[in-house]
Amino acid sequence: MAKKTGKQIERDEQLYQLIALVAGAFSLQEVLDKLAEAAVKITGVKACSIRLLDEEDGDLKMRSTYGLSEEYRNKGVVSKDDTVVKAAFAGEAVVLDDVRVDGRVKYKEAAIKEGLVSQLTVAMRFRGKAIGVLRLYSPRPRRFDEDDISLARAVASQCAVAITNAKLYAKAIEGAHMAEQMRLAGVIQRRMIPKKAPLIPGLDMAATYIPCFD
Repeated sequence: MAKKTGKQIERDEQLYQLIALVAGAFSLQEVLDKLAEAAVKITGVKACSIRLLDEEDGDLKMRSTYGLSEEYRNKGVVSKDDTVVKAAFAGEAVVLDDVRVDGRVKYKEAAIKEGLVSQLTVAMRFRGKAIGVLRLYSPRPRRFDEDDISLARAVASQCAVAITNAKLYAKAIEGAHMAEQMRLAGVIQRRMIPKKAPLIPGLDMAATYIPCFD
């Protein structure tokens, strides 16, 4: 078996750190913020952004960034029909060598003002379905290589896991809350029922009590 190179070992450690971030006891926002930061530090780029798809309006909402100004964060809407987003959702790792001259860039002036040059976009997926995009930005011309793409996809994958876990947790909490509400409703109903049937001469009475939705 071939020995791993120092770079491969370092990459394995980085991927382990990403998994540990998701497994930690953090809120979804904390996890996404930490993953965005980790993506920047691992790949050595200027910044990272994470956008989630809103199923209702088809727009990708900015959920987390690292290394970007507030002005750039709020530059405008990105639609799922955006050329770069559509390509990423189709499975491509979309590399823009120079956003200052690339016709696919929607907010070119904002990117120039922010000092961004090269950009890598990959999709976040859960069970094969695209749920958002992760983007890496470089302040100088950079040809993102396969290692960069692999790491970006690894971060995107962990984002998808964190988002899915958060949704499942929210559903579990909602289910537990509903179960508790039903239990309390049953208790109240029982208290409203007489403990004994009324005694009426010449009349035999019997009753069975089943709480609503019990």
